[in-house]
Amino acid sequence: MSTQLGPGLRDYLSSLENKHRRRGLSGPLLVMQSNGGAVAAAEAPAHAISTVGSVLTGGVIGSVSLRQQLGHKNTRPHRRALGSPQRPVPRHPR
Repeated sequence: MSTQLGPGLRDYLSSLENKHRRRGLSGPLLVMQSNGGAVAAAEAPAHAISTVGSVLTGGVIGSVSLRQQLGHKNTRPHRRALGSPQRPVPRHPR
């Protein structure tokens, strides 16, 4: 799958990086991977499937960060965020 996704991802990230450079971005453009880590935009196409898998990881990391910033202690994702609207979300005891 990475070989099929890689060329399109490479073109997209190259264009995005060029736009940011023209706007003054001096640091590297990093792309999240499914393990929660990040790679340089130039390396991401070689690991394209891990980049696509980062969508769920990024959502979880982002929601945990937002929860902490807002000071919420007991939060859970909406059932659609878990990938299946039919699968029940386990409730935590209060």
